[in-house]
Amino acid sequence: MKMILEQARKNYDDYIKLLQSLVNIDSGSKNKKGVDKVGRILIDSFKAFDKKYEIEVIEEEECGNHLVITKRGNIPGKILLLAHMDTVFPEGTVAQRPFSIAGNRAYGPGVIDDKGCIASLYYGLKILDEIYEEDTKTIQVIFNSDEEISSIYSRNIIEKYAGDADYAIILESARANGDVVTARKGIAKYVLKVEGKAAHAGSNPQDGVNAIIELCHKAVELSTLTDWDKGTTVNVGLIQGGTSPNTVPDYGEITVDIRISTLEEASKIEKKIQQIAQKKYVPGTMTFLEGGIKRPPLEKNQYSAKIYETVKDLGAEMGIQIGEVFAGGGSDGNFTSALGIPTIDGLGPVGGGYHSKDEYMDLDSVIPRISLLIKLIWKLSHL
Repeated sequence: MKMILEQARKNYDDYIKLLQSLVNIDSGSKNKKGVDKVGRILIDSFKAFDKKYEIEVIEEEECGNHLVITKRGNIPGKILLLAHMDTVFPEGTVAQRPFSIAGNRAYGPGVIDDKGCIASLYYGLKILDEIYEEDTKTIQVIFNSDEEISSIYSRNIIEKYAGDADYAIILESARANGDVVTARKGIAKYVLKVEGKAAHAGSNPQDGVNAIIELCHKAVELSTLTDWDKGTTVNVGLIQGGTSPNTVPDYGEITVDIRISTLEEASKIEKKIQQIAQKKYVPGTMTFLEGGIKRPPLEKNQYSAKIYETVKDLGAEMGIQIGEVFAGGGSDGNFTSALGIPTIDGLGPVGGGYHSKDEYMDLDSVIPRISLLIKLIWKLSHL
């Protein structure tokens, strides 16, 4: 571990330079030009490994291209690592608040979600290669470009390459206290669209069929599906419909965000939502249901628990206490976990303020977290 820490310290200044170059690129999920610029920096960086890494570019039209980067190891099996190049910030954010350092914190759009994690992954693999060479399982990295919009284009790619993986390590940030993520809620989104019949609210309201009233009944019933004890939340977050106050509305729709902790609970909720959609409170209305599970839950099991115990033990060797957390937000680890791949999340540096102007990365965590990642890859290769 001492040698790993020394190498991480030697690479720290270069790490900061790479981080700054990544953060100072606007790379929102829909900003293909910006995301591809991030991708080109990574391609050039991995090419410096003198052909030890195979680089595959998976082209996209609607978002940035995805990268799959592979290094063959001498030990049978494969470890999959995931990180994302996109952020939530619009074009022009970098001009307003570029990369900066104040005290022991780095700031800037996407500095911890996920560009600090990308830089840690790169230097982790660089140092791993210098110390252990091919004495690992095959290492495969997916840098996708649409994680912040639920990986709608890259999900099939992740699931394809995860199929033969022994383990999945997700390079999202550690929590502010250094904890890693061993479970995440799944995410489902549904849209209920109701058609009614328009009529003048003063002259002939009796001839109308009010779509909004039907939606309101359904919204109230949907909200009753929230079960705090099971970790299930149902949020009717958007509602729209109608054309004017003096017209009986002939159309309306609601969008519902659902968070669930287990696949079993997800299946139950889906059936209940279908039943609510089929109910008719206002005669003459018709309801159409769209949507489904966007990210399955990342459920902690005996296999992921074993990885966490390994992480905790490695942290203890470094004098770091590493706890675990159940996160409400999703990540690409939800997909690998649902495939039965033992998955650990939150292996990046420590940070917080995600998706806000206050987003930060704790610079003191960079060297220990890179070292932890290197040791974890080597350890999982030899289990």
